[in-house]
Amino acid sequence: TAFKEYKSSVRKWTQKMADDSGQITFYATAIWITTGKIPTDIELVNIETAYQDDGSMTVTGNMYRFPTKRTLADIIKMTRRIRHAWAGIKDLCEKELL
Repeated sequence: TAFKEYKSSVRKWTQKMADDSGQITFYATAIWITTGKIPTDIELVNIETAYQDDGSMTVTGNMYRFPTKRTLADIIKMTRRIRHAWAGIKDLCEKELL
């Protein structure tokens, strides 16, 4: 009933971004479907990166943690979103096979 999502990024994440993350909601939904339990200990960990002069990317050493929660309402919305996406994928596949 717990997981962490690690994100390396040049942009700094915010609490709102963590709270609104569809990917985290998707993971929480997968856990709920598998276990019947909504995860209670969820955290997004943002590992800050930066571009160097040569264009390569490196970690800065800064790390930001954002605890976040998901509700049953969030999970129900995500299951609807998953069903809708799956129906669209199915339709596209059927059109390609015709």
